[in-house]
Amino acid sequence: SGVPTFGYNANTIPVGNIARVEVLRDGAAALYGSDAVAGVVNNVLNSDFTGAISMNNATVGAFVSMRRCQWHGAGEPTRLSMRAAKVDRDVDLSRVRLPAGSRVDASGLSVLGTLRWRDIESPPNLDLDSAHVHELDDDKSSWPHAGGLNLAGCVIDQFSHGGWDPASVDERLEWVGRQELFAPDAYQTLASHYRAG
Repeated sequence: SGVPTFGYNANTIPVGNIARVEVLRDGAAALYGSDAVAGVVNNVLNSDFTGAISMNNATVGAFVSMRRCQWHGAGEPTRLSMRAAKVDRDVDLSRVRLPAGSRVDASGLSVLGTLRWRDIESPPNLDLDSAHVHELDDDKSSWPHAGGLNLAGCVIDQFSHGGWDPASVDERLEWVGRQELFAPDAYQTLASHYRAG
């Protein structure tokens, strides 16, 4: 009995990629929620990368932000992998920049907060196969071209309407039509959302 605690293995943080460490001793609850009453330690990573980042099977009790991160150079097509990761808060991938032909593998990703996928130039391919997202905050221009999106088995509880016409089912159908492989799940999710709304 008692308050559940979450641990994170700090040894998994790539030390060579740390830009700075921020220590907020108190008063962080307003920004990070009631779990942060005692304070917060933020490991802020560099925003320029060469290579790949993997968060496969990770469990994160806070939010994940890769906003404005940029990858350089050629090599592995999968630059960012969050396969089967579980995130208790938001995942912010807005303004991510990846080389042409890159892929974000978010298959099986579980986001209890909001997945932000906005303001992305030259969008990479995105695999959301069997992902579960509480809220999707996106814009039309940030999605991959036809064949670059996999939504098979993806469940989205609700959509944020920034950048979309909330009444336009046609726009969302076009978005669903970009998926790599046809699967009815995405259409069913979209239909249930519009019926409820």
